[in-house]
Amino acid sequence: MNSKGTRWNQRFSNYRKALNTLSELQPKYKTLSPLEQDGLLQRFEYTFELAWKVMQDYLLDSGYKGLRGPRNVIKQMGQDDLLNPFIWEEMMQARNQLSHIYDDEKSRTLFDSIINNYIPALQEFEKKMSAIL
Repeated sequence: MNSKGTRWNQRFSNYRKALNTLSELQPKYKTLSPLEQDGLLQRFEYTFELAWKVMQDYLLDSGYKGLRGPRNVIKQMGQDDLLNPFIWEEMMQARNQLSHIYDDEKSRTLFDSIINNYIPALQEFEKKMSAIL
């Protein structure tokens, strides 16, 4: 498969940029203002969206048909041993919750999971996909 110039490769480039911005905030998370924390939460949502769309485009480019939506895409990527589907399912649920949370305490609980669990999983995904390029 020639991955240069493919849709997933182009989207992956955007994913890497988003992940880089998110990762830069990780070591400073204890000193972030509430507004900066909100920005980190939104950056997580955006980065997750790009990640699963990269996955979907990659799978389509690899010959899979009919895989739509994050749940099916994550499941297939897990079956192909390209990620841990359990942590990604958790991430998807966190992203869904963040879209509907208006309670600071709940969002701060997710904030800790993003810092300690999800950013490392996003970084691991970036490494695996970079190796495929």
